Amino acid sequence: MKKLILLLLLFGIFFATSIRAETVLYCQTELVTGFIKKNGVWKSANFHNERHTVKFNHDYSRLEGMTTKPMECTTSYSFFPERIFCVHTWGSHETFLFNKETNRFTFTKVSTAGYTLNDSDEDTDTDTFLAGTCKVF
Repeated sequence: MKKLILLLLLFGIFFATSIRAETVLYCQTELVTGFIKKNGVWKSANFHNERHTVKFNHDYSRLEGMTTKPMECTTSYSFFPERIFCVHTWGSHETFLFNKETNRFTFTKVSTAGYTLNDSDEDTDTDTFLAGTCKVF
């Protein structure tokens, strides 16, 4: 019986440690802009602010919640260790930049490429740029 209790206790400690290792953030955009085609003319457009709940793994190498699929992240520049750079794991051109000190982020979404393709559809949205601040959940 004591072995079972010890095993359950150790499992509980291991499980609790792995849960706390993730960083969950509530991110609110403050600026959202992009391009739109109206009446055959491309122009810049402002979009609605958005809220996102995102989750970094324990070493900030993976981000979930900003896009439909996880993003791979790196702190590739040793002289900016507070900056986390994330890109999609499946190659679409979406990027997320997060500063751990200021909790500010930018997100670029270049998935439709409507402007460069000169899409003939009216009211076609294209690339967007989001900027905002995150709070620890």
